[in-house]
Amino acid sequence: PPVIAGRVLESLAKAGMFRLRAVLVGTLAYQTYPALLGMRLSNRAAATQDIDIAQYPSIAVAVDDQMEPFIETLRQADETFKPVPHVNDPVASTVFQNASGFRVDIIAAHRGSDDIIGKPVKMPALAGAGAEPLRFMDYLIRAPQRSVLLHGSGIAATVPEPERFAVHKLIIATRRRDDAAGRLKSQKDVMQAGEIISAVTQSGRTERFAQMLAEARDRGPAWRQAIAQSATRLDAAARDMIGS
Repeated sequence: PPVIAGRVLESLAKAGMFRLRAVLVGTLAYQTYPALLGMRLSNRAAATQDIDIAQYPSIAVAVDDQMEPFIETLRQADETFKPVPHVNDPVASTVFQNASGFRVDIIAAHRGSDDIIGKPVKMPALAGAGAEPLRFMDYLIRAPQRSVLLHGSGIAATVPEPERFAVHKLIIATRRRDDAAGRLKSQKDVMQAGEIISAVTQSGRTERFAQMLAEARDRGPAWRQAIAQSATRLDAAARDMIGS
């Protein structure tokens, strides 16, 4: 990972973030999958300038514990980190950014009413940090796995199952904004999904992928449509894994 990402995650891990059942998601989680899959993944899909961390709000409350103040933990890695006020709540922050523009985003796994979408959720375990509630995240971080980030002597991290990650990427690729930045993110989503599906095929984990795919499709027609839409952008072998 980028040096700043390694430093930040090392600081967060030492402060107890993964002990409190937060999950590393996004491209930094993708970077840990070669070890889990026993396959090399493309470096083209592994570049990032942010850290995405997700947690269930119910767990953030239920653990009855918390790490050191979130912003202070970030500043142990880089003293220029500052909280970014949320557009719908100037008191809360779900994003923290340093002087060079490197971001840490906190996400709440949300499955329920749309009333809270766009409003920061309190995350007591991540002392002083709010979280942006997002759809589909509850699927992604269910039953996460332990892996390692290759920084220093190695950082033990909790990440989504790679098969879940691939299916989730197929879904959110269809939800990106229709602008230049959104289209690039969507392209990266599909690329990461395709890389993992290829690795899953070669490493004999196809049954687990099929289970993750079936679980997502059981969530309803919107999920099935998103998966089918993104599947058209995969190569033939990966499309065969998705099926109809």
